[in-house]
Amino acid sequence: MATHTAASPTRGPAREPRATVVLGRLDKASLSPLSVACEENKLRKAQYLLDERADVNGAVADATTRTPLMLACARGHADIVSVLLQRGADFRREVTVKDGTQKNALQFAMEHKGPQAARCIELIQEAMRMEQQWEILNANEKSEKEVASPARVQPYLGLARS
Repeated sequence: MATHTAASPTRGPAREPRATVVLGRLDKASLSPLSVACEENKLRKAQYLLDERADVNGAVADATTRTPLMLACARGHADIVSVLLQRGADFRREVTVKDGTQKNALQFAMEHKGPQAARCIELIQEAMRMEQQWEILNANEKSEKEVASPARVQPYLGLARS
């Protein structure tokens, strides 16, 4: 089958064929395409991959493989960090680094210097605050349901009828 390279009056300009990306495939460094885009500060590529349902936490090969969020934080790519957090990246996940210690995305951001690193730290801290508020709301809702549960109210219903 021939490929059209010239513009067609009925179809508009010819388009280059789209590259096919295998979202879960890891490269030689155990990085997913999303991880590579995040490490290289390719915001539009990262957004495209996420729109195509790439795993926001990357196809993590083992306990030493950094997530896309960790890679973006380590390089101070605040715009990408923001997108990843909006898409549900796990900022609590930890990896084992060369000296055997555990690090999370916040710790990688704290090692980077400059205003972009500070913005990464702020974004993660905001995500942590939002998660804490969500947990408080869920706990309050659960306790309200327990207070008004039929098992707790039932004994008092009998007293009201007497």
